[in-house]
Amino acid sequence: MNGQSEKEAIRELVPAWKKTRVKIRWAENKVLCSKSAAEVLKSLIKDDPYENFWTLFLDSQNQIIGVEKVTRGTVSQANPPIRNIFAGALLSCATAIVCGHNHPSGNTKPSEEDKQFTTLLTKTGELLGLKVLDHVIIGNSPLVSPGLNNHYSFADEGLI
Repeated sequence: MNGQSEKEAIRELVPAWKKTRVKIRWAENKVLCSKSAAEVLKSLIKDDPYENFWTLFLDSQNQIIGVEKVTRGTVSQANPPIRNIFAGALLSCATAIVCGHNHPSGNTKPSEEDKQFTTLLTKTGELLGLKVLDHVIIGNSPLVSPGLNNHYSFADEGLI
């Protein structure tokens, strides 16, 4: 570590990480269900034509204490590194997370990769003592009516 102690290295890392976090206020700052998580995620993703993977960091009362865009992928995949998701959660002292990404096609049906990723995500959370409350897929095609309930929740489907 170039002569740095571990504590000094962490002190340098935390401010750099905090600069990448997004600070936004919502009317409802608490995640009560998949629909409220989906609304927050929709406000972040908007109509981006590329897949984006976001994480909501929650305290023990499910209040949102932080939000991070983990990755911006291609038109058909995001591939977020698991370690980056949990690094942000640990640095923000979260007790739980909700993850979400968009499918620009508008189709919210999870792919096999989405299912495998969610399984790995929840197992990693269990090892670290962090609850993964949900993984939400947002369909954000401009061809889909904005009034539709256009999200898929792994928790609602009993997969988390």
